[in-house]
Amino acid sequence: MTCASAYIRLGALNAWINFAIAAAKALLVAWVFMHLSRGSGLVRLVAGAGFAWLVFLATLGAADYLTRT
Repeated sequence: MTCASAYIRLGALNAWINFAIAAAKALLVAWVFMHLSRGSGLVRLVAGAGFAWLVFLATLGAADYLTRT
């Protein structure tokens, strides 16, 4: 899907689609290969905290980028 989306011209929407595809891949890796579906509650909590921290840092980075002149 990532390769196919590179050939579709959607302008700025193309980057958002690629971010969504990357997020889906990351969730698939976490769920299947890291065995979060069978992990204990503490493992799921730590994985969720890591994801929340990633979202927090991405939000701060986006805010910094968007507020520059």
